[in-house]
Amino acid sequence: MPAPHPDIFIRFMSSLQLKEIRPVSLHADCLEDPATAKGEALQIRVDYAFADDDPFPLPDGIRLFRPKFVALIQKGKTDVFRQESIFFVAVAVTDEPVFAELWADATVREHFMKLQLRKTLWPLFRQHVHDGMSRVGLPAVTLPWVTG
Repeated sequence: MPAPHPDIFIRFMSSLQLKEIRPVSLHADCLEDPATAKGEALQIRVDYAFADDDPFPLPDGIRLFRPKFVALIQKGKTDVFRQESIFFVAVAVTDEPVFAELWADATVREHFMKLQLRKTLWPLFRQHVHDGMSRVGLPAVTLPWVTG
C-alpha cells in the first residue's frame, strides 16, 4: 500500500497525543538447544499483528492499540526460540473531527498501524527478545536495528 501524502499524515499525527506504552504480556520459550539443532545459521522471523477491533475506544477520547509481536528463531528447520510480546498503546485523540476524517482513509490507517506504531515499539521488542533469550539460557540474538 502506498504511503499517504506527508502533509496528510502530519495532520493526522497532530490529532493524536501518545499517552502510554505498556508491555502487558511477555513470553519467552526455549524450544531447542541451538548447539544440537541441525543447520548452519540462525534465521529470524518476526510477525506483527493487532487485535481485530483496534483501536479500542476508551473514555476521554483515548484509543487503545494492542499490537502483538512474535519472533521465531530457527536453526535450519528447527525452532530454537520464540518470543511473544503484547503491548497496550494508549493514544489521546486531541482533534476528533480530523482523526475521524483521516482514520477513514485506509492509506493513513495502514501507515499508522503497520509503520508508525511498529517503528515506535521495535526497540522495546528487540530488548524483549534479547532479554528473553538470556533468561532461558540461550546466547542472545540481536534483531536488526530498524524494520521497515
